[in-house]
Amino acid sequence: MALSFAQRCGSSTTEVASYFPLALSHEWVYVDSVWQQGQLTDVFMDTVRVVKQGAFEKLPTYILSDGRELMWRNDTLFQIVFQRGGYRLPTVYFVAGAPKSVFNYAFGGDVVIQRTSELLDSCPGRFGQKGSSCYRISDACGGDMILQKAIGPVYWRLGHCFAEEGSVLTKTLVHFQPARQSK
Repeated sequence: MALSFAQRCGSSTTEVASYFPLALSHEWVYVDSVWQQGQLTDVFMDTVRVVKQGAFEKLPTYILSDGRELMWRNDTLFQIVFQRGGYRLPTVYFVAGAPKSVFNYAFGGDVVIQRTSELLDSCPGRFGQKGSSCYRISDACGGDMILQKAIGPVYWRLGHCFAEEGSVLTKTLVHFQPARQSK
């Protein structure tokens, strides 16, 4: 089954891709905090980097060290996931370009949750410098992610669909290292 990726009027892959910049060797360093029943139980450092390029239906994908495979197309970031039969398919991960979008996100092969991406008036946290632009992606499982233009994910909380009952994982960006340009 082939998928059709129709371009919306006025959308630009380059413009919206800056909310989750993908290039070989991009690196994000996070402080991860594990909460059990409202109590902080563990804190550790976590590094996510773009480790290689792939392809899906002749479109470039980027494979991260945490196993996610991501692909930009027009105003949408897709995650390539596997269904039970082993089929690879793109699921909407994030929609930019509109003040608010609601979409379905498939995880675990055939489990679907609703997500909302919403443009924020200002960016929270230490990366929220004046004039910066952020989107919040929230889901029906209590998850939350903040994407900042030119940096990518600066914060996320994995909701109860992705963790043990009463357990929450938060990831807070402490350093972003874009890929070094070769001369």
